[in-house]
Amino acid sequence: MTAVLHIASLLVQHQPEAAQALDGLLASLPGAELALRDGSRSVVLCEGPDEAGLLAAMDAMAALPGVVGVSLVHHHAEPLHELLKEIDHDHAP
Repeated sequence: MTAVLHIASLLVQHQPEAAQALDGLLASLPGAELALRDGSRSVVLCEGPDEAGLLAAMDAMAALPGVVGVSLVHHHAEPLHELLKEIDHDHAP
């Protein structure tokens, strides 16, 4: 079976006072990181080997006090060996 990497971007809407708890949770979730925060909105990037892990991370964020909602903005899955390929930067015909 081919290993697949799932990459997702999430929009987390939260009360401003929930930002610290969200940061603590993200630090404990492998493959999750804060990409951007603007007041009560945070963009979170998650990656992992399956959809179940991404959904579990979304559920954990949604369960935090002060989090209003977690929305999946984009999801991409690709075989890991494809992502690790060297990119040819020579674009000459």
